[in-house]
Amino acid sequence: MSDNTKFMWTDDTADEILLTTIDDNFTSKYGRQKTDLKEVIIGDKVKTITTNAFKLCKNLENIEMSSHVEKIGAFAFAWCEKLEHINLPDGLENISISAFTFCTNLKKIVIPDSVTLIDDEAFSYCTSLEEVTLPKNLNCIYVSAFINCKSLTEIKIPASTEIIESLAFANCDSLKTVEFEDGALLKEISSGAFSNCYQMTLINQEALANLKNLGDRAFEVCSSITSFKLPEGLNHIGANAFKDCYSLSGEIKFPSTLKTLANEIFTNCIGIESAAFIPREKYIVKAGLFAGCENLKKITGLNNAVEIQTCAFMGCTALEEITLGAGLKTIGDWAFKGCLSLDLKVPEAVTSIGTDAFAYINSIEYKGSAEGFPWGSAETDPLNIKTQQYYNTTGRTVPDEYQLQLLAFDLAWYLQYLHKHKLINDKIFEKYETGILKYVRGGDNEYILANMLTGFDDLYGTENFPLNADVEKFRDRMYIFSKELV
Repeated sequence: MSDNTKFMWTDDTADEILLTTIDDNFTSKYGRQKTDLKEVIIGDKVKTITTNAFKLCKNLENIEMSSHVEKIGAFAFAWCEKLEHINLPDGLENISISAFTFCTNLKKIVIPDSVTLIDDEAFSYCTSLEEVTLPKNLNCIYVSAFINCKSLTEIKIPASTEIIESLAFANCDSLKTVEFEDGALLKEISSGAFSNCYQMTLINQEALANLKNLGDRAFEVCSSITSFKLPEGLNHIGANAFKDCYSLSGEIKFPSTLKTLANEIFTNCIGIESAAFIPREKYIVKAGLFAGCENLKKITGLNNAVEIQTCAFMGCTALEEITLGAGLKTIGDWAFKGCLSLDLKVPEAVTSIGTDAFAYINSIEYKGSAEGFPWGSAETDPLNIKTQQYYNTTGRTVPDEYQLQLLAFDLAWYLQYLHKHKLINDKIFEKYETGILKYVRGGDNEYILANMLTGFDDLYGTENFPLNADVEKFRDRMYIFSKELV
């Protein structure tokens, strides 16, 4: 390759010049605009491409880069919308912040092994990027490095990588496989790193022996992940880490090294069948931890729990086996609401029980003195069950649509409860329970609930469909919300 750098323009003319650095004013030498540039052959004397150098070169299609380039600055090729090809030289150490962001026509990139760091948003919104080869010496993938790379189908994480930062691969909705190399040094998968990668599966999870931290929403809505073994040595799992991982199944076994658990880690993981806690002193089960895990049947290791927070096991309709220890003091709002299969023995030492904590469960046994009985449970007649008309949102910011979903689940559990007690027939149960659950799980659009509730009017308040006063209230509330949606 020549020492000179050659610029080729959209009018089929070209200029050559000897440069050691290319900065964002290079076009002024020729009285050109950045949009006039079509192709560049970077000469051997160039060592640095500075910040913003080729930013907004919207007609740039191809770059041939010499092996002598050592540094590519921030935003160096940002918004080069027609760029199809670039070769990154051996010897390059870092790919800087947003270096290739919004290069929407770039399809393939091979990152040389000399690169140890891929900085924030380096390849973000490269929506046509299908293939990426990561360097074997890569230490860190920074924040949003590949966010919204919607054509990326697979990625292999090198063993050398220690941190995958927040949102690194978020919204890569064509990503099907993420493979971890043997001997992985990976310590942290940060918040939202793989969130919304709903086709993604994980290969060679066994290599994650050094993993210490899973951040908030790390795998949220990764609905194709079928298993995840929490490695011994893991210290922290963040909020919503596996929320809406619908295919996650089998047993969740918490490692003995775990120090903190956050809220809603496994919410709506409808395939999980069992969970094993490691007993320890003053265990706190956080809010929504297993909410909506419909196939969760067995929970062990909660003997030393002192608090079960709001919605912790809400909607675990198949839950049959759980043992609460004598040291338990507090059970929060909705903690076991919708646990239709559960016969629960509540320790006498429990002194605080929240609103609707036991609504729709099969039975409870409790001899303590907490106020507020029956906490949503029926005393004798299933029709006498007393529940709140909607989820308590005091002190919370809850969008109307989310409130509607909570209400719809509430009604679904009530229908299941009535059906179990043979108070409604199969035909009514199947029609309305199925319709409600389709809505709240996103299986149909927002119109289904409004249409369904219109049909509900034919049965509402008649002998064919028993509704007590409290259920009527939240049914009316649902109807109002449904009208707001349409």
